[in-house]
Amino acid sequence: TQSRVSSEIYRHLFKGHPYGIPEGSTPESVAAIDTDNLRAFHRKAFSANNLEMVMVGDLSRAQAEAIAEQISQALPQNWAAIELPAPPPAQPARIHIEQSGASNTLAMALPLSIPVNTPDYLRLVLANEVLGSGLESRLMQVLRQRHGLTYNISSHLVPLQTGGLLLIQWEVASAHVDASLALVRQTLEAFYQHGPTLAELHFARQQIAGQWVRGVAQNQRLASILAEQAQLGLADDYLNTYLPCLGAIDTREVRELTQFNVDLTRQVVASVGPAVAQMPLPSTD
Repeated sequence: TQSRVSSEIYRHLFKGHPYGIPEGSTPESVAAIDTDNLRAFHRKAFSANNLEMVMVGDLSRAQAEAIAEQISQALPQNWAAIELPAPPPAQPARIHIEQSGASNTLAMALPLSIPVNTPDYLRLVLANEVLGSGLESRLMQVLRQRHGLTYNISSHLVPLQTGGLLLIQWEVASAHVDASLALVRQTLEAFYQHGPTLAELHFARQQIAGQWVRGVAQNQRLASILAEQAQLGLADDYLNTYLPCLGAIDTREVRELTQFNVDLTRQVVASVGPAVAQMPLPSTD
């Protein structure tokens, strides 16, 4: 159900844009693809002009360059993917898909216009860490610890080549869909108005630094980071400057970034589950 609510959000936000086609597409479109389609796409798209290659491991630079040259020379040379168009202006929406069950799965998306290769995006990374990453996040504290509405709620950034999203996802008893949604909105509004505390910002930096160090220590994870860096057009010194740049950001910068760049009126909410009579929040006594 998480993938279904995400697909509905993408379908709405990016209607008429390539991003609006859900991952995996539809059963009908998959059934329409034959072997000739696959061969034609492979001949065209697996091209040296379309190639970004990352190698991490026990290789010298000369050895890596020789492998890259061998692979690129073996590929077609005359086709490259076109640049994606800008996404359409975001329109707010509330989407519900009826489905039997005891709970509802929800997702809220906030469109972002902050490019991932700018200093402002790092402020957004810190804001997201405080807001919805881990047991100590604002959303977990409010919805799980204080009100017991959900086992898990998280937010994450979805960087895209054109634009991006802040995506919040959670599951809740069907009778508390509206109450949980109201709490998420209140938590967002309070955070964007006042920003993080010094303690929250310090903890967020520690969490990110720990994840970062563990990630770059693993060859496979490091290769993924470098591939994403190339795809999103990040600076060559991105890895070396990431943590120092995060450490230089203060609470005021995070607060001002969210106040001026995140528009809560453009939120898109999707839910999957049964529509039932709604109940007020359970007592916190």
